[in-house]
Amino acid sequence: MNDILMTNIFFAITAVASIVVAVALVVLLVYIIKLVKRLHYLVDIVGNQLEKVSDDVDSARSAIKTEMKTGKNLKRITKKILGEVTK
Repeated sequence: MNDILMTNIFFAITAVASIVVAVALVVLLVYIIKLVKRLHYLVDIVGNQLEKVSDDVDSARSAIKTEMKTGKNLKRITKKILGEVTK
């Protein structure tokens, strides 16, 4: 074969392979971007729920402190806490 023809075939194959690799990388990047957006959404949801749980724990803690200071219903609170833990 002619050397120039072989060189042209090599460059044609290399060009097609480069285009295929570039398209595959673009598709991969699109999926990665979608995944990152979804993870960001889920992290926001988890953060909001953690804030709600934190508020609930704070209110429960203040209620228990109030009950402990007054000394009322200590036995009821203890049974309630231990009953919820064992369930």
